[in-house]
Amino acid sequence: MESSKLKETYEKQKYQSQANLVYVNTIIIGAILVFIYFFILKTYSIAVANIVLLAVSYISIRLNRKEQYALSSLIFITTVAFTAFLQIHEFGLRTGFQYFYLNLSGLVMFTNWKPWQKAAGTMLLVSSFVLSFQLNYQATPPVELSYF
Repeated sequence: MESSKLKETYEKQKYQSQANLVYVNTIIIGAILVFIYFFILKTYSIAVANIVLLAVSYISIRLNRKEQYALSSLIFITTVAFTAFLQIHEFGLRTGFQYFYLNLSGLVMFTNWKPWQKAAGTMLLVSSFVLSFQLNYQATPPVELSYF
């Protein structure tokens, strides 16, 4: 009895720590990207989307601490997917933002969602990937980035 309770406590702490690591890294990298988008590239809509992502990452950490793991991961994954969609539209397919969907699909598999929710989440992310690719395949992006 005590062994199963100890294992459950360990699993919760492990999940919380791993999720918080993802959220904190998103805050750090997102802050750097906000600076780049706002001051260097002057793509203000993308900068604002990343500021929203920073706020959602912080909210996800707070929800995670209250053991609301499913809600925390849902709002985080949804916001990252939406931000990636905007970035693909703004910068085009050559920048690689479409691969966020594949990473997010992997992240969905590590959530504590029910199996049907994981399947639905993965299908929505794959659909978003395909839609982003189709919409931007031959389109000229509003912001052309120079490549070395």
